[in-house]
Amino acid sequence: MIALLNRLHRMSRMQNAPVWLRRPIVTLVGVLLIVVGAALLALPGPGLLVMALGLAVLATEYPAAQRLLDRIKLPIAAARARWASRRA
Repeated sequence: MIALLNRLHRMSRMQNAPVWLRRPIVTLVGVLLIVVGAALLALPGPGLLVMALGLAVLATEYPAAQRLLDRIKLPIAAARARWASRRA
C-alpha cells in the first residue's frame, strides 16, 4: 500500500500546469476522495484506502498533508512487517 501511495503521489503531480490552476484542482480531487472515503466507512467499500489516496493527492501541494501522510506510513509499514513475519 505504501508503494501504491508513493506511486500515486508521483503521478498526481501536474508539473506543467500553472499554480493558479493546479492547486484548486488538486484540492478538489483530494477533498472529494477523502469525503467519498468517509462515506465508504459506513457503506461497503474500501473507505480507508480511498481516504489515504485523497491524502496522497493533497500531499502533492500541501506540506501539512505530506507530514500527516508520513506519520501514517510508519505504522502501516510496521504492521505489514509484523504480518509478513507471522506468515513466514
